[in-house]
Amino acid sequence: MSDEDKARLNRVVGQCNFTCLFLFCSSAFICGLTSTSYCAFVSRDVVPSADGNAKEICEQLTNNFTDQCGSFLNNHGVGFWGWQATFPVDQIVCQPYTRWIENVGFVTPTFDTKFNSAKACSTTADFFGALAFFTMAFASCCPLDPSRMACLSIYFFMACLFQGLSLLIFRSNACEKGFFSPYFQNSTVSAEDAVESVSCSLSTGSKLAVAAIVLYFYCMCLVPKAVPPQPVGGNAFLMQQQPQPAADGGDAAERGNADHTPAAS
Repeated sequence: MSDEDKARLNRVVGQCNFTCLFLFCSSAFICGLTSTSYCAFVSRDVVPSADGNAKEICEQLTNNFTDQCGSFLNNHGVGFWGWQATFPVDQIVCQPYTRWIENVGFVTPTFDTKFNSAKACSTTADFFGALAFFTMAFASCCPLDPSRMACLSIYFFMACLFQGLSLLIFRSNACEKGFFSPYFQNSTVSAEDAVESVSCSLSTGSKLAVAAIVLYFYCMCLVPKAVPPQPVGGNAFLMQQQPQPAADGGDAAERGNADHTPAAS
């Protein structure tokens, strides 16, 4: 096989790798974005109190809070922007954290540093994932030189890093008893009183985040083996950037003679 054939084969393989890279990048970006926006990043596993007073507490909360007491006493999802509530029995609805409490006003749970850090890291991962996604999406019209391909590796590394740091939410106060206590300021009892302990486990959002981490890492490793496609109209663009060839010697000589011909008297 000649060197020209080897170069052609390497380019074909590299372009196939670029196609796979774009598919993995798209999947990782979608997984990461969905995990950030979904209201069940983790599953908040609730262990009810052993004394079995949950029913009595919920009855006392009926006129003070809402009919969602059962959601606090059963396993429910918790995300960065909201949490999962069950209405009335089996209908799962995403609820915002900020709620209106009668005679109190708008109330929001207290988020600790780990929760806010995980939320910021998840958003940052989506930002770098978007940079990588749109850079590759416009490769058909904007040429990707080696420096831009190197930037792709940086984008994937940063997205992988910050997506992994989003799992800090498992160490936050969202996975502890008393997270929703501010909702019961206007009540003599709290739904948290009927809870023995709380822990967190993987849910839809965190599983998507783990998938995004793996895909971003694979993309980072695949960048050196990828060859971007030729942009649409790339040959015409390159020809426009090249200097125009000088006219041949004969034409130049004739123009020179014409310029030096004395005018007729």
